[in-house]
Amino acid sequence: MLAVLVGGSYLLGKKYDLYIFDLDGTIIDSHDLMKKCIGQCYRIVDKDPDFDLFFSMMGDSIINIFNKLDLPLELITLYKKISDENINEIKVFQDTLKVIEFLANENKIITIYTGKDWQRAKKILSYLEIDHYFDYILTSDKVEYPKPDPQGIFQIIKKFDVSPSKTLFIGDSAYDVYSSNAAKIDSVLVTWKKSMGQVQQLKPKYICSTPLELFKC
Repeated sequence: MLAVLVGGSYLLGKKYDLYIFDLDGTIIDSHDLMKKCIGQCYRIVDKDPDFDLFFSMMGDSIINIFNKLDLPLELITLYKKISDENINEIKVFQDTLKVIEFLANENKIITIYTGKDWQRAKKILSYLEIDHYFDYILTSDKVEYPKPDPQGIFQIIKKFDVSPSKTLFIGDSAYDVYSSNAAKIDSVLVTWKKSMGQVQQLKPKYICSTPLELFKC
């Protein structure tokens, strides 16, 4: 398959040297499992789930999200337990993996910046056998200010000594766009789990509805 993708594009290979990927909704499909986990937490406190608010905060730390949802922080343990016990429900977006494989073959710097904590992110990447693709993984518990603050992006750029103009963020959430804009780097908002109406109002620099569209830009 990779043979037909040789040549790259403006976004993949010709302009950027450092690629920062979000995890959930971009590389992996964990939407239904996250909905199951947070739904169970709401049931414990006998409240109606606010799934829209929950998913609107993707990229922030789980502690911040629970605080904003007014859920007891003690339930984070339950959330993570359900997630761990059902890790087999998480799948890789195979076409995103093709993009990552292409970038690896082009010797690009490939990183992840996710709202997940370090332990869960590493466990999932290892379980899916894709952890070896990434030069660096940054999680929300490793920064003082997670997304939508740009601190994590600055940390990655500094680590690899790459110009912001040579850095591209690829993610699926509003917080990905906000943090990229604050860091003054280009971003691609991916919509393979969203409708166009949900994302156009964010005004990202680029929008791609399928991973393979990245090869055409």
